[in-house]
Amino acid sequence: MIKGMKLNLSTVLLCSTLLAGCFFDKQLSEEEVKTVEALKSELNRIESDLFALEQDQSTGKGGLIGTLKNQRLEVLKLNKELFVQRIASIEAGADFTIKPIASAVDQTLVDSIDEDLNIAADKLKNAKDEAAHYSAGLLFALKQANVATQENAITMLEYRKSLAKYGLYINDLGTNVKSSDSTSTEAEHSEPSAISLVPASDGPFGLSMGIPEEAFGATLTKVVTGKFFIDPVPSPHEDFEQYVLEFGKNSGLCWVKAISKDIPTDSMGYFLKSKFNELEKVLSDKYGRGVKTDLLLPGSIWNEQKDWMNGLAKNERYFITTWDSKNGLKLPNDISSLAIAANAEDTETGTISLEYTFTNSKACEAENQALKNESL
Repeated sequence: MIKGMKLNLSTVLLCSTLLAGCFFDKQLSEEEVKTVEALKSELNRIESDLFALEQDQSTGKGGLIGTLKNQRLEVLKLNKELFVQRIASIEAGADFTIKPIASAVDQTLVDSIDEDLNIAADKLKNAKDEAAHYSAGLLFALKQANVATQENAITMLEYRKSLAKYGLYINDLGTNVKSSDSTSTEAEHSEPSAISLVPASDGPFGLSMGIPEEAFGATLTKVVTGKFFIDPVPSPHEDFEQYVLEFGKNSGLCWVKAISKDIPTDSMGYFLKSKFNELEKVLSDKYGRGVKTDLLLPGSIWNEQKDWMNGLAKNERYFITTWDSKNGLKLPNDISSLAIAANAEDTETGTISLEYTFTNSKACEAENQALKNESL
């Protein structure tokens, strides 16, 4: 979708540039001068971000981090073309027969996105602070991926802000915006499908079984065959910060996993268990009584109360509650089972994961296994 957007924008950009040559002697009003100055200031910031990202050795490579940075690069390039086009159209003063850009401005949306940008900036700072504690290994890679994810979130928010603040809505990309001379006082708009969200449903985190992978567009980042990080989900929960979805080519969405924010705790896991029990009660109120497992494997040396987190970190202790339709539970929204589990990153930090499996999971897993085996 982004490649198509770039092609259309490049065509319009060329037309705008040619028209600018025809109207080079146009005298801009004071308001137009201020607008162009603001646009050029934003353009300089975007070009600076682009330059820094293009120098990053991860860009252009595969892997999770490379994929995240490549996505950010494409959005920055798109945003740059939008600003160049807008500047050219103002300086040209052309009266386009088919207007490629609608001039409607949505200040309410701008204010809302500014609030989201402040929150995203704090998340990015926290992610960078956490990543600074690691220099290698799996945790280092995960923390770096989290940094890249937060950077992508900010870039996408800035892109959306540009659309709303400067009226950079592209009419031929599935965007429906009323023109500036409309009698309506509100601009109706929707973002291109590649970056828009699926409408929230009654299922977990606003998701429902069978939604095709393509419906989520650029909000997905591939992890392995069939599985993707998504940012954001239609209905996020404040206790969770990462979400993973699994799709089958034909069966669609079949599995959802949410991972909580880091939970500081003690060696006995008091605060981790407290948060687990809190979430477990919420789920039990909604889905019925689950089956709880608090098990230390036979022969484990982590058998003292003070060793609780160590046992969890070494995968020798399991603290899980499951809900399964096989046990007679009538689960809604095509859910066949769900499970909540406590996890330990180290003796002082834990997380909670929550997984939902839909009734189409067997067909979904078979499809993805077939895809994995194609290269053998």
